[in-house]
Amino acid sequence: MSRVLLLMVAALLLAGCKKPLVAASDDEKRLEQINARFHGGDLAGAEEDLLKYTVEYPKSGGAWGLMGWVHLKKDDYENAGKYFDKALEVDPNWENAHVGKGAMYRELGDTERARKSYLQAIRMKPDAAEAYSSLLVIELMEGNYEKAVEHGEKGWSYRKDLGTIAANLSVAYHYTGDMKKRREFYDEAKKLGYANLTVLEEVFRGERTIGPGTRATAPEEP
Repeated sequence: MSRVLLLMVAALLLAGCKKPLVAASDDEKRLEQINARFHGGDLAGAEEDLLKYTVEYPKSGGAWGLMGWVHLKKDDYENAGKYFDKALEVDPNWENAHVGKGAMYRELGDTERARKSYLQAIRMKPDAAEAYSSLLVIELMEGNYEKAVEHGEKGWSYRKDLGTIAANLSVAYHYTGDMKKRREFYDEAKKLGYANLTVLEEVFRGERTIGPGTRATAPEEP
């Protein structure tokens, strides 16, 4: 699966992570600025800032987790895994690190470990919308379209402000043949400013496919 398509069907993702990145001891404004830099595509700048930040705030699960996403975006799986583990070491309740590890495993083609990571995130935080949307992607890849819809609707029930979840649901409903729902969630994704509507349209026209045997090659975003 192409990088742009996985950005469309993910999780979640990481969907920009709307979860607060900071704890009480963190510099909230500064970490949010780094997060914005990451989402703006400046991976080198975000990494440089995070290296300094984690020296000052070594107990920041959000900072270590974001560093994991930076390295995942760079296809540096070894370091991505190390940083996600570090995030969980300093903050065992940082469920987004499990979502990140799930994205990493999915890219590596290990959908079973990816699923386990997403489910662990949900066990830690039952309303982890990004994790449900990420499970949707796994089910799409394996051809379990009704199950994909189920996960997507669960995530949507918790977060109706994430365009990626709406986009994922639009694709899931496309494969179940429910064109009314496909359009409904396409419109929701558009309303929420989802950036890859043209990719959705290519899926609908059959120019791109998602299904059994498809391998993820790009991460969902935090």
